[in-house]
Amino acid sequence: MSDSQFQITVPSQWRSKLEQLAKTRNTTVDRIGYEAIAQYLGETVESSETRLASLETQMSSLQKTLSQLNLTVASLQNQLITSSPASSPQPPPDADTELLEDEPDEILYDFLPPEER
Repeated sequence: MSDSQFQITVPSQWRSKLEQLAKTRNTTVDRIGYEAIAQYLGETVESSETRLASLETQMSSLQKTLSQLNLTVASLQNQLITSSPASSPQPPPDADTELLEDEPDEILYDFLPPEER
């Protein structure tokens, strides 16, 4: 759906009331007109106040979730600190040890080029 623009002529008293209403709601006269036409046509339009209330609700929910997560993290950290380690992790084998285990026991001269034998 594309938006289109049009103008209407209203009495100056209405214009003053619309401007005052827009100022009170912290919005524009255009937005008030848009919401009024949508309401008249039976369309659902989320007003600034509705959007703000929705965002405030979401913010409150996120704050509660964050608080719960912080408590969970703190609890898990305490458990890690107070619990005795079941077994200490084994250090990774040294790279030198692995290389020594992979080397052959003897040098096979038959596979070397004649000048290197």
